[in-house]
Amino acid sequence: MNIPDYVAPIVGYRAWQWNCGGWNPHSAPLKSFNDEWWSPGHALAATCNASFGWAPVRGAEVVHGRDEAPQATCTCGIYAAKSFDHLRDQGYLRRGIRGEVYLWGNVIEHQTGWRAQFAYPKTLVLSPESLLSGGFVQLELGNAELMTYLDSLTAYGTDILWAYEKKQIILWSSRSGYETVGLESLHDALRRVSSIVCEADRIRSDTHVPVFKGSSRLSQRELKIVRYMTQGLTNREISQRAGIGHLTLKNCLSHIFDKLEVSSRLELLSLTLSKTSRC
Repeated sequence: MNIPDYVAPIVGYRAWQWNCGGWNPHSAPLKSFNDEWWSPGHALAATCNASFGWAPVRGAEVVHGRDEAPQATCTCGIYAAKSFDHLRDQGYLRRGIRGEVYLWGNVIEHQTGWRAQFAYPKTLVLSPESLLSGGFVQLELGNAELMTYLDSLTAYGTDILWAYEKKQIILWSSRSGYETVGLESLHDALRRVSSIVCEADRIRSDTHVPVFKGSSRLSQRELKIVRYMTQGLTNREISQRAGIGHLTLKNCLSHIFDKLEVSSRLELLSLTLSKTSRC
């Protein structure tokens, strides 16, 4: 994969889904959340679907061909944020794999990100949430199976990092291959997350939130949201059950995380499973 060096590419930030169902010439290890495959060794080229009635935002003005993306008057292009903070604000850091991405060709800048003509991953960052969203915990993978999935990511030829307990360490690099320290940390985390999820399965049908440290700081609505989260519901399902909008739920989750001093669903799940009467 040759990233053009005559014009320095822009480096943005984004998240991908991890295809843990195996990949073949018709798929890839990674895909966008709009189901666009990112093929190893090949730049992703933007196309515009507005003329087919698939515009991401209603009202997009179609004044160009399918292969002329992105355009200022449309919503097409390959999206990337300007920082991981922007991804976090949109909830993407808790979904799939995050990382840096090269952007080049025609690139349109916005307040918090870009829309680009071409893109390719620069770095990939795995986290415990990646294992959950990818379904690896539920698959009960052994070391050999997990290595098969990791090998699929190395096909991109980009550095792979492991983010755990507020630290980032190299998991694989194109220069030295796999790093023992990173692999050991990854396997330890997988065992820990698996045990948490197994315990969560036992309480998933419970209609009451277990008593846990800090629960008295939450309102009744926040406690209800926590119960839905421990049952494994998605944000959309929680919004429907709680009868609140997406933005209201986003604000509620932010308040819950702040009150409980956690930074992810996994940490919150661990807290609710550590039952204690000290509230």
